[in-house]
Amino acid sequence: MDPLQRPVPRRRALLIVGGVVVAGAGLGSVLEACGPPPPPVWVPFDIAIEALPIEIPTEVPLTATLYERTVIGSLWVIRAADDSLTVYDSRCTHAKCAYTWTDVDQRFTCLCHEGYFAKDGSVISGPPPRPLDRLPTRPAATGGLEVEVPGTFATPRPSA
Repeated sequence: MDPLQRPVPRRRALLIVGGVVVAGAGLGSVLEACGPPPPPVWVPFDIAIEALPIEIPTEVPLTATLYERTVIGSLWVIRAADDSLTVYDSRCTHAKCAYTWTDVDQRFTCLCHEGYFAKDGSVISGPPPRPLDRLPTRPAATGGLEVEVPGTFATPRPSA
């Protein structure tokens, strides 16, 4: 008998259908993860602007709930003489590691892969593909300040 003409036993057919369903569910999860990133979220930012030193990068803690998950991290804030703020995402643009400010060298340093950034966020050297990510700010309706945090924001990887 021709193998293509032979009927498939019920048990085997159920196993094939079950396998296709499971594979489809797994593929759906993978495709969902490949979709567009979640949009940014405006987060209240509890900061006393007048307490920040002028022109010195200051790391400020941030705890936020983004899409039903709590992230604990920080942002880097630079206060200008006119009290305007520059706010940077605390994750290096290369591998999302935490970076630090070094007063002596006057630069941000990411030790994961030796990435260096100037105070204006531009890349000095190393593998980072682009400048530090600046985050928009706005006055909060209830007073204070809000920062637009990327929907993909997560606690930075430790810098080695």
